[in-house]
Amino acid sequence: MGLGGYLAGKTEQDHIKVNKRREYDEVQNLRHVEIEETKEFFANIGLSAELQQKKQLKKIAQDKDRWVDFMMKYELGLEKPDPRRASKSALNIGLSYIVGGSFP
Repeated sequence: MGLGGYLAGKTEQDHIKVNKRREYDEVQNLRHVEIEETKEFFANIGLSAELQQKKQLKKIAQDKDRWVDFMMKYELGLEKPDPRRASKSALNIGLSYIVGGSFP
């Protein structure tokens, strides 16, 4: 059971790594598409076109790492997981299985 928890945690980390690599590629090679996606997000939260273009977009696009993190969180809904999550999950599930199985 603990192995299943560990593998689930590792799979989540791999999923995030793959998506982060894809976002870096898109920021580098499909910049115009990423700009439109960022503008669309800003429009959806109610920022005016002037703020979208001149201030927010310009500031985010200056730093590739910040832009990728922004797109990961707000476009894809993915946040960086705790790197020890897989081990913690395996330990919690394994211990719970042992403790729960010892009562009957």
